[in-house]
Amino acid sequence: MEMPIAFKVKELSQILDVSTPAVSQRLKNTTDELLKSDKNRTVGIPRETISKILTENGHKYFYRKNIILAHTIVGGSAKTSAIWSLFNGFLRISSKQNPLIICSSDSQASIDDIALGKIPSADQQRVLVDYFNEQATLDDILIPLDKTENTWIIPSHLNNVFLDKALQSPKKIKGEALRLIQDIYKKFPNTNPSIFIDTMPALSASTGSFILAMAQLMNEYSPEEYNPVVCIPLRSDSTSLKGCQIAFDELNTIIETFGVDKKPTVKVFLANYDKRLSLSSEILKSLFGDPVLKDYVADTIIRTSAEIPKTSYANKSVFHDKLTSVGSDYNDLLLEILGYEKQGANG
Repeated sequence: MEMPIAFKVKELSQILDVSTPAVSQRLKNTTDELLKSDKNRTVGIPRETISKILTENGHKYFYRKNIILAHTIVGGSAKTSAIWSLFNGFLRISSKQNPLIICSSDSQASIDDIALGKIPSADQQRVLVDYFNEQATLDDILIPLDKTENTWIIPSHLNNVFLDKALQSPKKIKGEALRLIQDIYKKFPNTNPSIFIDTMPALSASTGSFILAMAQLMNEYSPEEYNPVVCIPLRSDSTSLKGCQIAFDELNTIIETFGVDKKPTVKVFLANYDKRLSLSSEILKSLFGDPVLKDYVADTIIRTSAEIPKTSYANKSVFHDKLTSVGSDYNDLLLEILGYEKQGANG
């Protein structure tokens, strides 16, 4: 896969809460790799260098074992776009020492089409349903996007429509996604993998299994080691808002039903905000007026943009070619998901 553009000096200055000239001056004294223009100006900061700088400046917590799952029951809510954008955003700032993995459980395989440029053949590629049925190992279903950059995907295709059939017992629901994530951690020992999960847009046993796994792992790792986040994107319409409420209720129900005493962080966000449309403002108002959801609404709003379908069609992301306004929005959402705090910087 093609790499997104390198991190910019201005972006780094915003994270460190230091002026752009001050950051530029610091970079002049570094021996780490930088991307330079013909006039010897820093025009980009490679992922190894940016991860080192962020770690040294109080943001080591970005590089925990992150699991970011997008959950919705309404199609067209930007679930896949969110996961693809967050994956590429994190790719820009993370060291290749830690693997980045997309896990595709949606049988429509939209994210596979973007990331791989095709949907894998059901005759040639094993997928999650085979793993959950114990007919495939992790090595059978995990394929590289770019081995050099340590990026991977667990792809999907239409056979994953049978995922819920593979999870018919409570034992399976509670254990299968957990087994998968533990297998990933075993495959990449002494690293902090970040896993980005694109789920099917439905109330499904497979999504419940992943949410349960995320919650159970909170008892194995401390908050300093592990960061599980469920993202619930929604469109600017009443159907999507109702779907968001149902998705949130079901998340809580499955955790309570299985007696797990921890719950992943939840971020609800508007994924196609258009200030020109009164409906966008009304949905946002309804979110903040909801007695339950208001406490889980993200600080970041994703503005509507033609760049999302345009870049997806070209097998790219909003972080490729140039940094767009919607790319900036997703970068802000990513930082929020990672737990960004300005006071973590060293000035």
